[in-house]
Amino acid sequence: MNNEHDNTALSDEIVEILEDRGFYCDGKIHKQSIRYYVDFSQSTPLGEDWSEIIWFDGSKEGFVEAVRNRANDFDVDEEVEVWIACRGENGCPSSIEALVEDAKWKEEQIEKLADALEGLDRSVPTEKKAILRVVVNYAGTQFFTKEDDDYFKQYESLEAARDYIIHKYGADVEIETETDVRFSY
Repeated sequence: MNNEHDNTALSDEIVEILEDRGFYCDGKIHKQSIRYYVDFSQSTPLGEDWSEIIWFDGSKEGFVEAVRNRANDFDVDEEVEVWIACRGENGCPSSIEALVEDAKWKEEQIEKLADALEGLDRSVPTEKKAILRVVVNYAGTQFFTKEDDDYFKQYESLEAARDYIIHKYGADVEIETETDVRFSY
C-alpha cells in the first residue's frame, strides 16, 4: 500500500482510476530538479502508443490539478500536426480525418480522467443532499422538495423541482428520491 506522503509513488486509488480508464501506469513518481512527473500511456483506436507526462508538485492534489490543466490545454490541432509529415508511413494513417478523430478521442479520454480524479475524496456533505418526493395518486403526479425546516414545497413539474434543487444546492448535489403511491377507496 502506498503512503499518502510518499513522493515516490502515486496512491493506489489514483493508479486504479488510471487503469479503470484504460491507461497503463506503474505508479512511480519521478523527480527532476525540484519538480515531479508521472507518465502513463494507452493505445488509441488507430493504434498509436499514446503517452502523457504530467508535471506536478509531488502531491496528490497537485497531480489531479495538473491532469485537469492538461485536459483544459489539450489541442487537437497540435496533436494532429505532429503526424502530418508521417502520413501513410510506419503505421501512421494517411487520412487527416482519421488523425483528427484519433486526437479527439485522446482529448475525450484525458477529460474523462480529469473528471474521475477530481471526484476523489469527495464525499457528499449533508448540505449537498436534497430530497425529492414524488407522490402519485388519483389527482395525478405531484413533486415536492424537502426544505430546511423539514416541510415539503410542491412544484408543478419534475423539471421545476429539479431546477430548484440544482439552483439551491449546486449541480453536484446528491438527490435522494422518495416515491409515494396512494390509491385508496
